[in-house]
Amino acid sequence: MGRRKQTAAELNRRRAELMGHAGAVFATHGYHGATMELIAEAAQCSPATLYTYFQGKADLFQAILDEVQEEILALLEADLPDGLGTRPTLLWMMERVGALIDRHRHLVVTRLHQLQGGHAQPTNARMRAGLVGFYREVFAAGQAAGEVRRDRDPLALAIAFDGMSVGVATQRLLEDESPLANIAELVDLFFEGAAP
Repeated sequence: MGRRKQTAAELNRRRAELMGHAGAVFATHGYHGATMELIAEAAQCSPATLYTYFQGKADLFQAILDEVQEEILALLEADLPDGLGTRPTLLWMMERVGALIDRHRHLVVTRLHQLQGGHAQPTNARMRAGLVGFYREVFAAGQAAGEVRRDRDPLALAIAFDGMSVGVATQRLLEDESPLANIAELVDLFFEGAAP
């Protein structure tokens, strides 16, 4: 009698379980120190089991990063509280993205080290485009409400705001600080230059 074929739900659950164990190993050992053997040991399975679900370590790590990006993209679909102005909307989103990044700090820092060392290419274009699109809409609505200068292009403001927030969050993470530290001051600093 053969082994029962797993359902899609069971495969997804097991894959998520393996990714959870792998995330802990990446957090402890970094990308280069983590091996499929260490991940298999943490997951209490054989390395062959890992290769059933993932092509290798890079594929496994990317799958984990993709999950984090999907969480950030889901934030863009969330319902905003009613009646927020431009500054509170920016702060609302930054707090949520910052909290998510803080929750996955070990993965984000590992990825930053990979990128700094030239060992990986950025793969977050969809997430960046989603956030820039969100910020653009916020700045355009702010212009319509008279909260943002009309002589500024909303897309240029969005790109600048995204770049500033990514740069500050990256620096804070690399210095082992929370990306949420002084977030309101960061929004205020940017908003002062955009306000009429």
